[in-house]
Amino acid sequence: MKFGAGGVIGGLLAAALACGCASKCDDADVHFKRHVVMFDGSGQPVDPLDNACDWLLPYRAMGDDEFKHHVGDVFDSVATEFTTNGPKDLFVFIHGGLNTQSGSIERARELRPLMLGDGYYPIFINWQSSLISSYFEHLFFVRQGRDEGWAGVPWFPVVLLSDAARTLARAPLALGRLAESMWASLPFTWTDEQTAAQSTAKAALGEFGKALRPSSERNDPTAAAPEIATFPIKVGSDCRSFGEQAWSLSTWVVTAPIKIVTGLLVEGFGTPAWEMMLRRTHLLFAEEERYLAGGIGATNALHPHEVASTNNGPTTVGTMLEAARLAWLFDEAVARRARWTPPDGGSPPRIIACGHSMGAIVLNELVRRDTRRLLSADRAKPASPLFDDLVYMAPACSVADLVDTITPYLELAEDARVHVLVLHPRAEVNESNAFELAPRGSLIDWIDQFLSHPTDGRERRAGSFIQLMLALHEFPAGVRGRVQVHAFGYSEEPRGPQKHGEFTDLDVAPWWRREFWEVWARPSPVRDVEHAQQLADEAEAQAEQVDVK
Repeated sequence: MKFGAGGVIGGLLAAALACGCASKCDDADVHFKRHVVMFDGSGQPVDPLDNACDWLLPYRAMGDDEFKHHVGDVFDSVATEFTTNGPKDLFVFIHGGLNTQSGSIERARELRPLMLGDGYYPIFINWQSSLISSYFEHLFFVRQGRDEGWAGVPWFPVVLLSDAARTLARAPLALGRLAESMWASLPFTWTDEQTAAQSTAKAALGEFGKALRPSSERNDPTAAAPEIATFPIKVGSDCRSFGEQAWSLSTWVVTAPIKIVTGLLVEGFGTPAWEMMLRRTHLLFAEEERYLAGGIGATNALHPHEVASTNNGPTTVGTMLEAARLAWLFDEAVARRARWTPPDGGSPPRIIACGHSMGAIVLNELVRRDTRRLLSADRAKPASPLFDDLVYMAPACSVADLVDTITPYLELAEDARVHVLVLHPRAEVNESNAFELAPRGSLIDWIDQFLSHPTDGRERRAGSFIQLMLALHEFPAGVRGRVQVHAFGYSEEPRGPQKHGEFTDLDVAPWWRREFWEVWARPSPVRDVEHAQQLADEAEAQAEQVDVK
């Protein structure tokens, strides 16, 4: 049996410090635990409450049987809540990269009562994505996509020197990209990409305004609101004053030499950390140990299902579970959703799945699995889609990944909606980091400029307003009305996210509420003509305010 080096180190620390650290668990924690499904860097499920010394020790791993029991508890708690207090919208949240495990737990603790109070039942999918642990894994253990454990440790000096050498060797290329990024972040400058994106946004806003405005023959308040056949889109304005822009320029000039040095370090040492975070999103669905073991045998199931196996009728058998444990959660949600329909025959709760930053990469895989399930369903008894709303907050997935994932899903799930939230293009490139000592730009901008190596525009990040606008033509006409885009304003009131990390910042907005992420409400049984005309006026006014230079 192979033991990971990190696990051995954690075990030794746990033994040494057991007398000084006590596990914190009470009745409130037990209820909280039923809202969290948590994984370590290898895709192994862990107990979100069993970490005696917070960040210092690893969380205790769960075995298959324990994890099955935990997933059952999660959905038993959902059913109990719906029976006791009535159905709520089920909100599944997947955080992004650069989050510590203890930090993700504390955020879930803070959000749980707030979301329940607003009528949303939260389930948090937490995965290990911190910068330090990711680079640490690259430096010591992972070689060519495999965790070599202790066998990889002797090579760490070579890996470190290789990272340093690559930083120096790629310095000319990195400097060129850094100069391009710094130029784009300057006030009063425009690149060709920015101009093309703004022109696309202006046209999309104009089309949306026309689609919203009722014609005279349809100006009937008793008629149902129509489906929108073009992109529902909202674009905020750059409301910075001249003084704010001048200050931005002056601080840029003063710190430019330092930005050059830190930019090289970001490119050289940040790239392998980004690659390890990507690896961890994949391991949530393809755990390495099980992948290497192979085999296709059946495993114990969380729930039974029926298959027609003999002439005597259907036979109840165990579900064939996939290797990855996160897929178990998905399978159980599919099986249980039908049970959440209220006794009076009402509709089951809507399921909202939200991925922030790299969480969008995880969300895309869940959506693809639901697409495959819908495609493989018996045509005589079609399956129901799992997700009603897909919320992408500054998604760190590529444009190709987003388009190729949600297009077939929307074609199958005719009532589903996709909501893509991004920063204002100026806020995207102008975000300051590390007290202005690091290159400007959000994490999305950094990934495209430094950390990844896209071969074409489709491989750049969908969380960039510019790249998203340039890719709108990729979406087929039949699904465009259900792909909603919201670019928040810059220094605009009411104030929305101004930085990549602020999408889930409680100080900015209660981001889980529908009014935060929904641009255009689903068509209602009764048409609200006055509201539609108001939204049409707003869309057309925004189109006029979009700067194209």
